Amino acid sequence: YSQEAINAKLPECTMYELLWQSNQEYITNTALNYYGKKITYGQLFENIELTAQAFSALGGKKGDVVAICTVNTPEMVYSLYALNRLGAIVNMIDPRTNIDGIKDYFLESNVKMAMTIDVAYPAIKKAMQGTMVNNIIVVSPADSLPPVTKMLYRMKTKAIQIDEQAISWKHFIELGNNVKPEYAPYEKNTCCVMAHTGGTTGTPKCVMLSNDNINAMTTGYRHIGVPFDNQQFLVR
Repeated sequence: YSQEAINAKLPECTMYELLWQSNQEYITNTALNYYGKKITYGQLFENIELTAQAFSALGGKKGDVVAICTVNTPEMVYSLYALNRLGAIVNMIDPRTNIDGIKDYFLESNVKMAMTIDVAYPAIKKAMQGTMVNNIIVVSPADSLPPVTKMLYRMKTKAIQIDEQAISWKHFIELGNNVKPEYAPYEKNTCCVMAHTGGTTGTPKCVMLSNDNINAMTTGYRHIGVPFDNQQFLVR
């Protein structure tokens, strides 16, 4: 390692604050590209704010554990950073997890509410029985797709029916209208994300990550000898 890397000072802020500090001067640049729909940093920060208002409207606050059981969609990104702003803890759950596994995750961390992709909703609905979960936000991969792609997706994919126990993403965001969230300040070594091991050698374990853990990983990428420039992306 270079002396610069060895002596690098880790940011003392939340992961949301690091995102803002790093990109506040590039708000017109593309932050997310979702199947051809480009979302700028300005739009990203605006949607994070709207999502934080919506979670706050449902009672989300500092210290609460909120499960996110979905694939990589823009809504997942908005929710991750919105909950970080509120000081809540995000429990990341693989949508392929079985009902008993999801319920165990709910119970072991006292999950208060959950956000899920539509195809996982039936499992989430069954898993919430006997837990503290009282609100389920349901997201469709089509919610942020470009119009033509959205139409094709809905033509090819059987619609998942949600009932009165679920809140659609559109309705969820509407709940936050005129709500003023109480944002939590940075606290060193405080858990903000729960991840789960693969369970290849036994029962999956919950891994508690702090803002410091995540920001350290981000900072590490700046010192591995690979030049990173704004707007670079990986082509697969």
